[in-house]
Amino acid sequence: MDIIKYIYRYIRNTVLRILALLWGEKIKIPQNAIIISPHPDDEALGCGGLISHLTSKGCNVSIIMLTGGENCGSAKSIDSNLLKETRRNLTKKACSILG
Repeated sequence: MDIIKYIYRYIRNTVLRILALLWGEKIKIPQNAIIISPHPDDEALGCGGLISHLTSKGCNVSIIMLTGGENCGSAKSIDSNLLKETRRNLTKKACSILG
């Protein structure tokens, strides 16, 4: 099932890129942008390229995370406060790399 989702996203994104090239209009870079992420690391994994592109063009990017990521199903044996703090630190590091 995951492979079907991957193939769908790949085809969809490819079609959107081709349409953008054919359309020929340049997208205006906004002065400010907000990225809303369900929990830490989703902003970098899902929008890392966009964030990097926007910041390189002078856009101020703000990131809002809806949770601290402490209720991760795969890390139930880790203390939730430690997990939350670790994820926040990793997010800060990713944000500094992305600009």
